[in-house]
Amino acid sequence: MQNDEILFDIPLRDLNSWRVGGVVDQFYFCTDKEKLSYNLQKRNFKLPIMFIGLGSNTLFRDGGFRGTIIAMHKGLNHIKLEDQLFYAESGVSCSKLAKYIARLGYANSAFLAGIPGTLGGALAMNAGCYGSETWDFVDKVLTIDQNGIEHLRKKEEFDIAVPGPLLQLLLGDGAKVVLEGQQVASERLDQLGFSFRYPTLASALAAATS
Repeated sequence: MQNDEILFDIPLRDLNSWRVGGVVDQFYFCTDKEKLSYNLQKRNFKLPIMFIGLGSNTLFRDGGFRGTIIAMHKGLNHIKLEDQLFYAESGVSCSKLAKYIARLGYANSAFLAGIPGTLGGALAMNAGCYGSETWDFVDKVLTIDQNGIEHLRKKEEFDIAVPGPLLQLLLGDGAKVVLEGQQVASERLDQLGFSFRYPTLASALAAATS
């Protein structure tokens, strides 16, 4: 596929490990964040926009996607060490970053090798394994908003609690129903004298992922 060109009517089955899905209206393979910013500023992308990495945890419907999919893997894949901090673009696979850090003699990167995706996806869902999570090692993040403007934000500026932000990312306004409207305990069990350590779905999920 052509780099940094907007393509039309691309089969989604070629973009995910499940090899399923219909057709996406627009597809953009991003290799340059400046060009990405330009296209966002010029409103060249059909909304809504979905960003993908390896497509390892993505399942597309047969009806396709009526918007734009922007692929980051093998495009935004630069890594560098600067001032004792590693800078990695969102398209870098987690395993590649783990190997890069290890080769330079730094510790605590091994958990990244167990995450089957890109750094962008790992940040979005705070992916982790072996007792470590992605955001444990983040200092700052360079983001680009829907208007194509770059923002350099410190870790403290992000709400990285799990699962709330992830559910909001996936469900939008529907996350409020899941987080606030669902109860684990029933009225009947309360009447019978049963009690639950985690009476709401939000508290149960938070405990399960902490």
